[in-house]
Amino acid sequence: MEIKNINSQIINWDLVDPGEVKGETGFTATKEFRTGDTRIRVAEYSANYKSAEWCPKGHIIYCIEGELKLVFKSGIELNLSPGNSIIIEEGDEHIGITGDSPVRIFIVD
Repeated sequence: MEIKNINSQIINWDLVDPGEVKGETGFTATKEFRTGDTRIRVAEYSANYKSAEWCPKGHIIYCIEGELKLVFKSGIELNLSPGNSIIIEEGDEHIGITGDSPVRIFIVD
């Protein structure tokens, strides 16, 4: 990832309006900031959330709170917990699943 052709700046997340995306079950509330070709997000997944479709995009994800299970089309399952990050390669299709508690993550793609 090359981060270029952007203006260096502070992102005040309190001023970013959240959007909501429905999953197969549950929903995601996402605050998104775009600059150049880079998308930066803070997302909160509801309890008992499951993605509605496979995501082929590459991401860098940092888990702020809760536990997010990532299931890959290849059959691999990984649990992302607070304080941990994951780097997902472009084309490595995956879905996210939460348990009984909501999950908050920070994503760059």
